[in-house]
Amino acid sequence: MQYESSFRWPSLTVAVKWLLIANTVMFVLQAVLGGVLADPRGFAPWLGVSGEMLFEGYGLGLLRLLSYQFVHSFVDPTHFLINMLVLYMFGTSVEAGIGRDRMLALYLVGGVVGALLEIGIWSLAGESRPIVGASGACYAIMIYAACMTPHATVIFIIFPMQLWVMAALLVGLGAYQLYVNLLLSTSAGVAHGCHLGGALWGYLSYRYRWDPSAWARGFTARLAERRAEQEASSRAATQQEVDRLLDKVHREGLNSLTPAERRVLDRYSKEIRKR
Repeated sequence: MQYESSFRWPSLTVAVKWLLIANTVMFVLQAVLGGVLADPRGFAPWLGVSGEMLFEGYGLGLLRLLSYQFVHSFVDPTHFLINMLVLYMFGTSVEAGIGRDRMLALYLVGGVVGALLEIGIWSLAGESRPIVGASGACYAIMIYAACMTPHATVIFIIFPMQLWVMAALLVGLGAYQLYVNLLLSTSAGVAHGCHLGGALWGYLSYRYRWDPSAWARGFTARLAERRAEQEASSRAATQQEVDRLLDKVHREGLNSLTPAERRVLDRYSKEIRKR
């Protein structure tokens, strides 16, 4: 007698595939370069983020709020593998529900909010702790998935439970561990504030249907509209000036034009020929 498992791996979606590839490439580079991108011993270099590093390079350090989401310590691959598993298992279902652009925005903004909360918490405590990894972004995706399908059954370690229960348990444990870390001014290398910030963004995004990708498209559309209005206004002003010069030529002859006025007509003539 043959038995078939009912488990099926979810189909890979576009945004999740891109994110998995980007994180994997960065992890391999980390290993090949010996941790140069985000040194686990000192977090000195380029792509990690902390309060001190945030405003380096005349504000270019702000880009680390995005770059840190794609680098993990190569010393222990567990962090990387767990994040990628969460991204794959929950990200595919979230992307199927909200689409590629919103999924990418959920990941990126969730990571940014997580980093800002972690940095803010430890700054108030008078410390600066570097952050690497996609955990904040993955918590945003996990919480969004829990809001979408709260009663879906998942296996947590070895225990089956509803997705909302697992999400609430992890957030609760993270909040408690952050409290202990702040109380004792210690850290086991886990950015619990980053997790909580990502989780908060995931919940608020679902609760209020926030869509940063739509905000970005709207902003781009407004810029394009403003540019079109400026170009139309410029063309109208040019046409008005050309009409004045042609009227002057009609009344006083071509020799009446100044060199500057001749250049205006020459440019206008070239533009007409290009159309």
